[in-house]
Amino acid sequence: MSPALFLWAAGLTFAQDCPATIPETITVLEAEASRLAYECLAKDDAAGAALIARLGDPAVTQPGRVSRALAIWRLHRLDAEIPAEESRAYLADERRLVADGIRAHRGRLSPSPDHTKVFEQLPWYKPNPGYTDGRLGELDKKNIEIVNNPPKPSAPEEAPSAADEMAEAPTAPPPKRSSGCGSCATVETVPRAGLMSFALSLGLLIQRRRR
Repeated sequence: MSPALFLWAAGLTFAQDCPATIPETITVLEAEASRLAYECLAKDDAAGAALIARLGDPAVTQPGRVSRALAIWRLHRLDAEIPAEESRAYLADERRLVADGIRAHRGRLSPSPDHTKVFEQLPWYKPNPGYTDGRLGELDKKNIEIVNNPPKPSAPEEAPSAADEMAEAPTAPPPKRSSGCGSCATVETVPRAGLMSFALSLGLLIQRRRR
């Protein structure tokens, strides 16, 4: 049995009252591994997120104790879904403890003496000789699966690069083609039939002036 589990199961305590805050309690846990620290964290709904965050902190000094505290916290909340982030935070020993605890919660006599000592401290542990896995509900099965096989974290989405933004930007329409002379560039906008009529009228006017 690990030292942290032994101290918790044996009921040893080194203080009388819970520390004022969850971070302070975690500090006590890492320093002393007292049963009181485990119990103070277990009864606080907000402690789960703090323990997960601590396990992801490179500065954590006693990951085994923190992981065990998270498992004991979860054993008090087995009727709730275990999120993926929590399942990834557990160390191997605590994965087995939680998965075993889910079955024990439904009446299985734990095959592990170390786990039994933990479960016996919990009010719901009532072994049933007739237990089968058929007593597990859909949530129980889902929680066992995610604890035993934590999903990998999803990759963060990459921000679009400058090249991608340029490729996606709307392109301006091509400029109108010029006829080659500055003053007659707008002639292209006049219909062809109008040009022919204008030319004929100009020719008739010239003939009249010659007469």
